[in-house]
Amino acid sequence: MKNPSIHRYPTPLIALLGAGVTLSGGVLAQPERQAFALEEIVVTAQKREENIQDVPISMNVMTANMALRSGIKSTEDLQFTAPALNMTRVTQAPVIYIRGVGTLNSTTGEEGSNPVYVDGFYNPSLAGSVFSFNSIERIEVLKGPQGTLFGRNATGGAVNVITRTPTGEPEFNASLGYANYDTVEGNVYMTSGLTDTLAADMAIYHRKQNEGWGTNLTTGNDVHLSEETAVRSKFVWRPSDRTEVVAAADYSEQVSDYGIAWQTAPGHIALMTPALLPSPEGYTGDPHDVHLNVEPYGLTEQWGVSLRIQHDFAAVRGVSMSSYRDVDADYDFDQDASSLPLVDAIFKSTTKVFTQEFQIQALADSDIQWVAGLFYLESAADSNPLVLSGGAFAEAGGSDTRYGSIDVTSIAAYAQATFPLGEATDLTAGVRYTRDEKDYSALRIFGTGASFAYEDSESWAEPTWRLALNHRFTDDFNGYLSVSRGYKAGNFSIINPTNGKIDPEFITAYEVGFKSDWLDRRARLNAAFFYYDYEDIQLQQIVEGQQFLLNAAEAEISGVDVEFVFLPLDGMTLSGGLSYLFEKEYTNFPNAPGTTVNPPSVGGNSPRTIDASGNDLIRAPELTASVTADYEIPSAVGTFNLNLSVLYNDGFYWEPDNRAEQPSYTLLNAQLGWRHPSENYGIRVWGKNLTDKVYGNYLSSSISDTIAYAPPRTFGVTLDVSF
Repeated sequence: MKNPSIHRYPTPLIALLGAGVTLSGGVLAQPERQAFALEEIVVTAQKREENIQDVPISMNVMTANMALRSGIKSTEDLQFTAPALNMTRVTQAPVIYIRGVGTLNSTTGEEGSNPVYVDGFYNPSLAGSVFSFNSIERIEVLKGPQGTLFGRNATGGAVNVITRTPTGEPEFNASLGYANYDTVEGNVYMTSGLTDTLAADMAIYHRKQNEGWGTNLTTGNDVHLSEETAVRSKFVWRPSDRTEVVAAADYSEQVSDYGIAWQTAPGHIALMTPALLPSPEGYTGDPHDVHLNVEPYGLTEQWGVSLRIQHDFAAVRGVSMSSYRDVDADYDFDQDASSLPLVDAIFKSTTKVFTQEFQIQALADSDIQWVAGLFYLESAADSNPLVLSGGAFAEAGGSDTRYGSIDVTSIAAYAQATFPLGEATDLTAGVRYTRDEKDYSALRIFGTGASFAYEDSESWAEPTWRLALNHRFTDDFNGYLSVSRGYKAGNFSIINPTNGKIDPEFITAYEVGFKSDWLDRRARLNAAFFYYDYEDIQLQQIVEGQQFLLNAAEAEISGVDVEFVFLPLDGMTLSGGLSYLFEKEYTNFPNAPGTTVNPPSVGGNSPRTIDASGNDLIRAPELTASVTADYEIPSAVGTFNLNLSVLYNDGFYWEPDNRAEQPSYTLLNAQLGWRHPSENYGIRVWGKNLTDKVYGNYLSSSISDTIAYAPPRTFGVTLDVSF
């Protein structure tokens, strides 16, 4: 039987973790050690419990306590969990790049190169991957292709959000906060045992921002607004010490125009159309004000259920994981980002997905640790529809309406085993075989009454694999070598039926690293050097308002990740890390899309074709680094906590032609908290982006250089209650 206490984090562990610390994620053990030292961490990165420092995988993990103290509240804050992770947002979708690998996806029917899992369950909907953390236990960021155990399209890595599991002991936690921009936020978590073998919990989250960061100067209405409600519940049944059944259900609704309320970038002007816009219109002068003739609006509503059954037989453990998820994503936006009706869009979409996974695993006392499984996915993504209208569609009768659907059937078989080669050396070998089949259909109707139908289908079948050798030089120093292969299936564009299919992308990764503890385990230093051979890279590019999916030919990436944690004083933790890319270029990318800025008398941009070979990969900063200081001070009147987190990003290019660049930026978050000696209540004063740094969340050169900026400085106060 799973130990119920394994999900409960002891108070001394607060001093352990910081943003960017490599912990290789999993559950936390509580061994008997000296008081002033790092706790031993037991992880499940390879779907079995292992000491983090023995696992030949580069990962970052942030626990619920450190997420709380560092201001990590949603998937949009994930860049603070790992320096190698670059996180932005476009429309309703997260854009996640890890070590320079990712895909600029934003549309229903597309999938990312760094998939997001919740409790190990995969959700292919990009819009469904933006959510707040309302009952988490930890966040795991796996770096490098996950070609075997988490192999669904994971060419760059994977993010696994682990939610809390009821322990059977009564517990109640609640918080209520108020922040600038008239923002109210509340959280409730409650759990209890219902019988000796059955426990349940419920988590409720609500946040409403009543004032926007900016104004739509065309209409006078606020923009950059959001409201979110989420409910999650789990039931855990343990009828015996060999069987565990976990059933979960969740529902959420998010209304937001983040990533949709954009404007013309500084130094540029919108495309001139004298009949509609006789005078130049450019940057508003404020990063969060916009000139839009369509009020930006986004709605994501989703619900899901999952069932995990685990049973230990005499010789093996069997696991079944079943899930179903339904995601509706609708949004309205002004593609040309100006007050003229040139390219306006209304998009409604639905994604329904069912997954089933079966595993058999070796028991914990087996000399050879192994796992084998089957994974099945069936999904249907529909555009219901996309309606484009405005002056750009005058010749088409004023509108272009597009219906589309992509049905996906994917099945994979995988196996991985770790073989001991003596007392200090292990060899890990894994393989996965995936077959993806996609059926595509679309209907395009113009305002003139003309219509066109499209149908296509394709299937792909590919093996992926992993091989790793690790050696424990001492009890506190473990080195490893690994090579792995990742694959992401080909696809069709649900909103551009003339696009045609794109090919799968592949990546082969070589890595050498070490994990080490020092100073009587008061310090930890982990590092990994890596080289990627990246082929048939899937890219999204918007050209004159039209989205295109295409393949870049080849790229090479090499770099180093470093993470550390140090306990200089009892109660104080210094932690952080950096990711530095030595090489990050397209080695072969002829006929790449690019743009040229038109003269001021015309405005906007014109498309062009370039040879991007030798150019930098998009969204791949050369250096990112984070440092966190966390200090806990006990006193007679309660416990005080101070947390400071700094993130540095030295900038990157937004598109393959390397014309538009995001300059370097530094973000500062801070929090001061106090907890009553009874531990029953407390207060936190917090701030994010305290220096009010202006930096981009998304940029497109489709019609003109159009940019959406990231959140400004936010700050507030939160009251906490626990019983």
